[in-house]
Amino acid sequence: MQKIFTPLFLLFSLSIAAQDFMLTVNNGTGSGSYFYGDSVHIFSDKAPVTGVFTKWTGTGAGYLDIDDEWHTTLVVPAQSGVENLTVEAQYGQLPAVASQTTEMISLFGIDDGVFSEDVLKEVHFSIPENPKGIVFLFHGTGGEGSSMFDKYELFTLVKDLYYAGYGSIATDANERTMGDQNGDGKIRWLAAQAIQQEPDNNIDLYNIRALRDTFIARYMLPDNFPFFSFGVSNGANFSDLAAATLGFRASAHNTAHGSPSLYSLRDDATPVIWLQNINDHNASANPTVAYANYQALLDRDICSDWLWLQKSPIYEKRFMRSRNNISQQKSLEIYERFFDYPGLVDEHNFLTIDDLETEMPTGFFDPLGLTPAQEKDVTGQLKVINADHTGHGDFNKTIIRFFENICEVTGVAPSPVLQNNISVYPNPTDGLVYLKGDNARLRSVEIFDPQGQSILEKKVFDRTGEYSVDMGALPSGIYFLKMIYADGIRGVKVVVE
Repeated sequence: MQKIFTPLFLLFSLSIAAQDFMLTVNNGTGSGSYFYGDSVHIFSDKAPVTGVFTKWTGTGAGYLDIDDEWHTTLVVPAQSGVENLTVEAQYGQLPAVASQTTEMISLFGIDDGVFSEDVLKEVHFSIPENPKGIVFLFHGTGGEGSSMFDKYELFTLVKDLYYAGYGSIATDANERTMGDQNGDGKIRWLAAQAIQQEPDNNIDLYNIRALRDTFIARYMLPDNFPFFSFGVSNGANFSDLAAATLGFRASAHNTAHGSPSLYSLRDDATPVIWLQNINDHNASANPTVAYANYQALLDRDICSDWLWLQKSPIYEKRFMRSRNNISQQKSLEIYERFFDYPGLVDEHNFLTIDDLETEMPTGFFDPLGLTPAQEKDVTGQLKVINADHTGHGDFNKTIIRFFENICEVTGVAPSPVLQNNISVYPNPTDGLVYLKGDNARLRSVEIFDPQGQSILEKKVFDRTGEYSVDMGALPSGIYFLKMIYADGIRGVKVVVE
């Protein structure tokens, strides 16, 4: 079996020559010798069951990208003169009264168009004494409310919120309780066609409003008590919609692209922090559409933020991030298993495969002796490592900062869409649209409908100057044009009348 020394996998570039500085990471992973300019991934050790990671301290803290996230990067600039740095993970203790409660609460349901009262739904919540605010957590397609508390990555948000003085509530979508209602074979929150949705015509919004009012009464909260929301995938789309229709302060949107009419047209649209995964393979998380929606909020002077989850390397303790008792020794065995497959990770311990669902070696888990729940947890960690379609806890503190200081934009990640530098006319249109760009070579144009689905793609062979697209056959609405040029991607919104 090939052995890899822990410090060696944390760099984007390595050399056998003498490095510039030595980094020591206490209570975490990332110690080693590095060059100035290297991007060094550091990770805190898993927090105690009754504790949370709080921040990094030490002489290297000033070189960190974000100093209060459990996973971050450190870059020491050239000619800094630094020779030795130390960072140390700090932890905080949750109050002794911290608890997670599951309760059956009578709400409502719709099945085959028939409205029902007294529908019992599982509600999971964790509310501190004298909460500053409460955050609704919305599961993704096929999920359930319990997953927001059962999955390690998502539960870290619950703990971080509690530590910061915020409560959390999660429940199931109507389709999870009553079954698939539209015949698409998927269990989802009702979040499409956002411009038309209100509590009185959307059973999921109706239930969340009722649940909000229940907790206001139970905890004797004022009517203007601050509520927020967070969701993953389809739950992210619903999170933004619920925040708008129910008067929440803001929404956190993890790995989806949203319903465009919400961000462009609804008067009640709220601030959103977008947390997109750089290697997301899910069609419902198209980055061009997501970024256009983010930009639509900014264009309307609605505060918004955008961050990318980047890929990160595997390391020996990574798979301890589980709520199903994966020990440090078992995590090491999982880590070492990758080196039974030459080329599965590169020399810096980044996965070389792009799509875990189609490229992961058959039988990878067979000799590890994992329970089904543990195997699911490891797969979830691999999706976070590979920045694929999944929820994660890499930006928990950033989410809380956004909720507390909504108009102080904190994003540090680069935009996925280049500055347009193009003109689009006429816009609005009822027929041809002319795209006139700079001297970059246009290679393809793709049109997305108001639900974010691709409806037309045209290949263009290194065209420069003006190019026309016929949109006359499309129904009225807001569409997004994704243009791939030789030097990157540009996106524009077009209104068809």
